[in-house]
Amino acid sequence: MQDDYRVTSKFTLNYGLHYDIFGWVDDRHNNNSVFDFNLPNPADPIRMGGIRYVATPAHPATRAYPADLTDFAPRLNFAYTPFADRKTVIRGGVDIIYTDGNTQANGINVGASEDPGYDQFKTWNGDVTGQGLVGTGVVPAWILSQGAPTLPGFIDPKIGNQQFLGPGHRELFVIKNAPDPSVYLWNFQVERELPGNMVVNVGYVGSRGVHLIGDSNRNYNHVPVKDLLQYRSQLNQLVPMPADLAPYFGNSYFQSQLFLPMPQYVAGQVYNEFSDDGASKYNGLQAKVEKRFSHGLNFLAAYAYQKTTISANFGGYQSNVITGGGGLVSGRGRIAQVAGGFSITPPQDVDNRAEDRSLAPDDVTQVLNMSWTYELPFGPGKSFGNTATGIGRLLVQGWKISGSFNAQGGVPMQIPGPCNNLTCRVNGIGNPGAGRAGETRYQLEQQWYNPNAFQAVFGSDPAIINLATNGTPPQKDQFDEFWRFGTAGFRLGNARSPAFWGSDMALTKDFRITEAKVLQLRVEAYNVFNHQNLASPNTGWCLPPNSDGSTDAVHQFGCQFGRITNVATDPRALQFGLKFGF
Repeated sequence: MQDDYRVTSKFTLNYGLHYDIFGWVDDRHNNNSVFDFNLPNPADPIRMGGIRYVATPAHPATRAYPADLTDFAPRLNFAYTPFADRKTVIRGGVDIIYTDGNTQANGINVGASEDPGYDQFKTWNGDVTGQGLVGTGVVPAWILSQGAPTLPGFIDPKIGNQQFLGPGHRELFVIKNAPDPSVYLWNFQVERELPGNMVVNVGYVGSRGVHLIGDSNRNYNHVPVKDLLQYRSQLNQLVPMPADLAPYFGNSYFQSQLFLPMPQYVAGQVYNEFSDDGASKYNGLQAKVEKRFSHGLNFLAAYAYQKTTISANFGGYQSNVITGGGGLVSGRGRIAQVAGGFSITPPQDVDNRAEDRSLAPDDVTQVLNMSWTYELPFGPGKSFGNTATGIGRLLVQGWKISGSFNAQGGVPMQIPGPCNNLTCRVNGIGNPGAGRAGETRYQLEQQWYNPNAFQAVFGSDPAIINLATNGTPPQKDQFDEFWRFGTAGFRLGNARSPAFWGSDMALTKDFRITEAKVLQLRVEAYNVFNHQNLASPNTGWCLPPNSDGSTDAVHQFGCQFGRITNVATDPRALQFGLKFGF
């Protein structure tokens, strides 16, 4: 539901309410399951956490989860013209949008083979046509609509409610922790018409996304960080197992098993295909100047001063908008194509993910874009050559020049370095850009970042560095330097990649033969000024070898930290084109 209401001749409201219901998919043969953290495990009832199979007494419904019935999305926007000349318009509004990204990611794109209890693979060579063309790929092995064939040795995991405890299993499950993904949008803009067919617009734009699809394959069964910091390498010692765990792990197993939230499963055995607690936030000042076409000229200039932050787990190869799907021979879905996204590094403290909320990998503080088109003033109705006729008129009229210019800052980078027992995050002890001003391009290519702005997570004490290079885990347990987190941020706003600028131009000539027939000649120049933008520098922090040539965990032979070895743009390219319209 959405409508406009004209409150006064100067003030108009646009309001609406969207209600969305995103149902979860089900499987024709009910080959699906969910993991319940609050379920006493059917195979080991004194432990919490276990598998519930759909269409069974433990989970009577055929869908993993019911639809979220609370997705009410109101929208309210306004336009106000305060002055009598109606050349100034003030606009603003707030909107809420829900998406089915969570359902899509945890439904259509998670096949039965990836659900807990279904991670069993068998090779089936058959020929449903009976021609004997087994395993040739020429004929189908079976008909999908009739279900997979009964494979020798295959056991339906729902029989006996199998829980797959102990080593040797991989429990990838579907979970819904939060409401459907939603994005809150708000803006406030002022637009003014200026003389010369020009319009200027300045405004503030913001957004906040919550419950977004985040990282994939998040491990829910790990030793809590507080216990890891307390017991350290002792967790690797063999200890007697409780009676309920002995059938799966033997009489003795690693001590770390007893600290897991669900010790009936091994570490890393219980994890989610997609998390749903990703978050994002955007704030930007946006300005635009536009000249509408007149006197042969139009141009547009847009500028943004902005900031985008995201949660540490947000921005993986998945997206909140699934754009495609694929399939294996078995017909069980896999992700074939996703919209956008970036590779991610897990937060260093998995029990405190909020600490690693940081700038987004595509955060660009300032962006300027300009484009223009100018018809040269030659020919009939123009300032010059307006009396030309015949061949002369054909040659002087129809010239047009157009171009674009883009300039923007760099993106924040992650700086890893030598690792301790917890992380490879470095310590930040200075300004990575210190001393950059005034350096030549060659110097910048050799050392874009100041290496003295960082140190290894275990510090700069030579004795500790030697222990990091040659020590054993029991030795390292004695030093807190090997059991602490790096102090540098997840992505660093003061350690950005080089800025970028570039320009393209085109010259066109229209030969108007008749009213309906036009021959157009185009000459286009990409990167017209042949400007070479520097590519991203090497971000793996290290230092060159010591003065005596020796190396260690920090001082490394061939250290490339901060060095730029490539460019981000192609050299100037010219393109010629000829088009005939009739």
